[in-house]
Amino acid sequence: MEISDDNLRFWINRDNSTFQGAEAFRPLLERLDVSFLASPIKLKVGGRAEREVISFLDSYALKALEQRKDGLKFSDQLERMEVNLRQIPHRTIVSIYIPATGLPSTEETRHLFMDLVSIVAPTYANCHLERLGEALHNAHYSTHSRTFYADGLYWLNFFGPEEEARQGGSALANNPYARVERLPQGLFMQVGEGPFDATTPEGERLLIKATAAMPPLRDTPSGQTSSAEDTQMIELTTVDGISGYLESEDQGFWVTKNISPNTRLDSKAIAKLKGLVGKGSPAIAHVNILFSLQEAAENNLAELSAVGIHAWYVDLETGKPRLVIS
Repeated sequence: MEISDDNLRFWINRDNSTFQGAEAFRPLLERLDVSFLASPIKLKVGGRAEREVISFLDSYALKALEQRKDGLKFSDQLERMEVNLRQIPHRTIVSIYIPATGLPSTEETRHLFMDLVSIVAPTYANCHLERLGEALHNAHYSTHSRTFYADGLYWLNFFGPEEEARQGGSALANNPYARVERLPQGLFMQVGEGPFDATTPEGERLLIKATAAMPPLRDTPSGQTSSAEDTQMIELTTVDGISGYLESEDQGFWVTKNISPNTRLDSKAIAKLKGLVGKGSPAIAHVNILFSLQEAAENNLAELSAVGIHAWYVDLETGKPRLVIS
């Protein structure tokens, strides 16, 4: 994999609707406007045609944000820069993509991540090389799912109070392989010195060690629910090394996947998921994969359906799981 083909991805997710509207987003847009990101030249709102812009603080963008329009995308194709803002019921998502080549200093990148976390106060956030992170997920994290968003640790990680509680509580901070900092909004964890550490065997091993050192998962905090739990799942359990939720009504086993739209699950991972049927107590009757993104579910549907695994995604309108129909 050539680093020149990869992107650095910032992914910031807040599991409620309290960070929405122009007033909420303005500080974030102001920070992006003075950051090292290329200035946007195009803006796309929902399914409408692109329009030219010269700033993240474009008046049309602010109006769309105030109207809670979903799917704002700022871009500069020449510079390979893209910023996506999504306002949906019970969820706000900010994703940023910039080319891995020509990145600013590690400290500048880290500082931008920390500032965005401070502004959004997300449930969970991370920053890493996109394709390299997907390879790490497929090779090491995918069969040891932890929570819906966070299967393992990457270069920069942030856990809001709810996600920290799900990930093991205060013990999450006691990781000997990570730089840990307690912020007003939650827990920041950094593994390695920079995003390119993961391109080396030593850097990859450090990420795997740091993930292995994370504490055992806790039950979802009282009064909180996850997308997976909306399907009447009882509790997180591990069968044959794969963590998931066993549904009491029909013994369906649900495994969550939060991967980029174009990521494909590898054949070995799919074969292991198929092999879960008949295992466990009570025995698993069938396997469901719940993707956080519809595109990821659709792109993996054919391979999963071929072995009898159901592909689902989180419906952005309702926040509930929706089955992908071939």
